[in-house]
Amino acid sequence: MKDKINFLLVDDHPIMREGLTALIECRDTYHVRAQAGSINQARVLLESNTFEFAIIDLSMPDGNGLGLVKYIRDHYSHIFILVMSVMDENYYAERSIKAGANGYIMKGAPSEQVLVAIDQVLSGRIYLSEVLVEALLSRAVDRRRGAEFISVDKLDDQEFEIFQLIGMGLEPRQIANRMALSSRSVEVCKRRLKNKLMLKRAVELRQYAIAWISQSMGTVN
Repeated sequence: MKDKINFLLVDDHPIMREGLTALIECRDTYHVRAQAGSINQARVLLESNTFEFAIIDLSMPDGNGLGLVKYIRDHYSHIFILVMSVMDENYYAERSIKAGANGYIMKGAPSEQVLVAIDQVLSGRIYLSEVLVEALLSRAVDRRRGAEFISVDKLDDQEFEIFQLIGMGLEPRQIANRMALSSRSVEVCKRRLKNKLMLKRAVELRQYAIAWISQSMGTVN
């Protein structure tokens, strides 16, 4: 009998985890060994269990899922990682792959497509939706033509996370506490953000971040 592939599900919504468990275990060789509702809980489970596959949400109550992706890639390099998030793939997929994920899929994807994504990742390939692949190819062509982009693609991971937290309405002190940074470091990063995004005032940065977060989560038409 073929050994089962053990999954770790990391999502702060129990209903989402249960639905994924039912879907995954419809395959005889797939088994959800553990579920985590936070990044800290996921780390504890990783230390005490053996997994071959992790499905990770990006929006977690105790941090950014990208950090967990990097942690797993650094400490458990054998684990396949599929990021599954409500966040728009146009903004988050490339960043997730760079962090170490093997694929990215939107939470609204059909059930059969989730299984396709898992199978493709297990086969050693990167999974991205067809729509995103076409967009990436188009973007690459535009860059070769010399098109100029003023976007969050210019931000490094720390800048991007601070940008997201600004968009979520957090104040500098709250951002500093959440990311274990000094308030000065956050303010310095905010100045870099304004420069990279070609914004002049802090209020413009906040407005842009809020609008970007709303759009990336599909709440702006």
